[in-house]
Amino acid sequence: SRAINKSINTIITNKQRKKVNKQYCIYYNRFGKCNRGTLCQYLHDPDKIAVCTRFLRGTCKVKDCLFSHQVSEDKMPVCSYFLKGRCDKDDCPYLHVKVSQNAAICLAFINGYCPNGKECKKLHTRICPEFSQTGKCKSGRSCQLEHKRKKMIRRKRSSSR
Repeated sequence: SRAINKSINTIITNKQRKKVNKQYCIYYNRFGKCNRGTLCQYLHDPDKIAVCTRFLRGTCKVKDCLFSHQVSEDKMPVCSYFLKGRCDKDDCPYLHVKVSQNAAICLAFINGYCPNGKECKKLHTRICPEFSQTGKCKSGRSCQLEHKRKKMIRRKRSSSR
């Protein structure tokens, strides 16, 4: 019947559509999960999930952490201390790669996985350099990078009476 043929064609078309798209799922790579699950048309590869920043600091205590706990060059941020010439750790897990100070930020890395890894000529960071230097960002809320404020140390006032 027509209804059965239409259903079969719909299923075949959906399977073909899934096979055609060879891009990795941004959400799965960046956060370790995708709300679409099996309905997602993009690839979900556990080897491409971003590295847990708490794991890198040695402080991850999450039992079923969604992020990767495997150090891999294609998922690692560039060591900010190395770029400033101040990293003295022999076992530093971050990338020690010289990139230009004016290098563009690697969009593939922001999405969780850069296929170029150590060979990439772009900056591997998730922190907005413009915001960290000036406290402002031209992109505002549409910026894909983290806007972290520097911690201010408050001095205790000594009360003199």
